[in-house]
Amino acid sequence: MRDFFIDSSKTLDDFLDCLQSAETIAFDTEFVSEHSYKPDLCLIQVATRDVVGVIDPKAIRDLTPFWDRLTAPNTEIIVHAAREEYRFCKRESGKRPAKLFDVQVAAGMVGIEYPAAYSTLIQKILGENLPKGETRTDWRKRPLTSKQIEYGQKDVLYLHSLYDWANKELAKQARAEWFLDEMELQQSKFENQDSEYAWTRLSGLNSLRGSELAIAKELWFWRAREAERRDSPVRRVLRDDLITELAKRKSYDETRIKAIRGMERRDIAPHIRSIAAVIQESVDLPKPKMPPAPSRNQNQQLNLIGQFMNAVLAGICKNHGLAPAIVGNSTDVKDFISYEFKLTKSTAVPALNLGWRAEVIGSRLRDVLRGKTALRISDALGDNPITFDD
Repeated sequence: MRDFFIDSSKTLDDFLDCLQSAETIAFDTEFVSEHSYKPDLCLIQVATRDVVGVIDPKAIRDLTPFWDRLTAPNTEIIVHAAREEYRFCKRESGKRPAKLFDVQVAAGMVGIEYPAAYSTLIQKILGENLPKGETRTDWRKRPLTSKQIEYGQKDVLYLHSLYDWANKELAKQARAEWFLDEMELQQSKFENQDSEYAWTRLSGLNSLRGSELAIAKELWFWRAREAERRDSPVRRVLRDDLITELAKRKSYDETRIKAIRGMERRDIAPHIRSIAAVIQESVDLPKPKMPPAPSRNQNQQLNLIGQFMNAVLAGICKNHGLAPAIVGNSTDVKDFISYEFKLTKSTAVPALNLGWRAEVIGSRLRDVLRGKTALRISDALGDNPITFDD
């Protein structure tokens, strides 16, 4: 296999010539995210079945030709844990990859643990061990060492082998269509993380109502703007817990804001007046413009039923050779229960009632809830002690 180190427009052009006829391209990145508003892209690794290349994005001014090649029609991009790779691609090119194949997701859909580390998949499926020597390296430093470049190459060298294995397993278990649907869903989720609704993931939001929610929302957007202006991680501007505390207090008195533990930091002091103004504007919003309260599935009965149904979900997944974490979490289970028993005003169809999940998981959960399927413990010490009797 030919290898390339790409640190100029000329070497990039030469490498792109080698990618021209490739139908599948393995893709990975190294980045540092703890010091900036957006992840700092430090290394790009690419491989076909014939060549492997490590691109230094710090040395090349214009990578547009590379991103255009990555998003070209009829090209399938192979990745592991695709979120940041997808977001780099979308941010730099404005386009989705034409086809995206995440080996981590595929493994979870055919019975391997999810989310499984890249090294875990390589060891379990290919019987190889991936060196870990550069996992904590500072990828921003230059020049890159030969060990860093070698490490970068190995991060993509195994992806085609994992891709071949995953495709065979998906076909054998008749899950290729499920996987295509899942990849579409995953990409939509990645995009929603950067959407105007991203503020709804703020921790502590479920305890807020009315103007408190409006304050939290506007402080979230103020924090994002300030973090982008400074090129700083949002948590360094204002922590989530401080946003929710400010929202609960609803006070725009600067003295009272400063009195909150955590707000006395010197880097926050210059922004107290701006924060107070955001709070005042939010408190004064007319009721129709207040954000709707998030649905809360927190009553004691629902929690109890949810605990039971989580065990049921795990049993269904075991029977079907699916990793439970790729199917859904406890919130998804509560949403399903609330929807089935009309415990929520929301008309949104829960995730477990959509696509392949509805066919495999939702229908079985519904039968258990309605008493159409009984449960018993068939083997208390077995891998899957739960048996379903229809």
